[in-house]
Amino acid sequence: MFRVFTYRKSYKYDDVLQSLVKSYNDSEHRSIGMAPSKITRDLEPQIFKKLYGYTLKNSKVSLNKGVVVKISKANKSFRRGYLPGWSDEVFTVSKVYSSHPTTFEPQDLKSEAIKGRFYANF
Repeated sequence: MFRVFTYRKSYKYDDVLQSLVKSYNDSEHRSIGMAPSKITRDLEPQIFKKLYGYTLKNSKVSLNKGVVVKISKANKSFRRGYLPGWSDEVFTVSKVYSSHPTTFEPQDLKSEAIKGRFYANF
């Protein structure tokens, strides 16, 4: 990119940006051993292992739709006390997302959605 700027004696890049991005994506990268444009979903685990040295395990979904849960109260970390750290209200899981960690959307017993996503804390 800076070679182009030096050659043109200008920092205008609008007309060369597409070709710069294409050449970057089509060139082989040392860290992954291939061009980014050649990567597919099937190759992601192999590339992750090459970059980080370990593979991610598929997390088992511990919650299913319709399971009854309680939500923890917002407290200070490592707070000791004798009162429970969970809400008195009971919720059901309306939707489960397979993220890392697994998150879910709760709804109350009247089937009203609760704003936000939560993760299971066993």
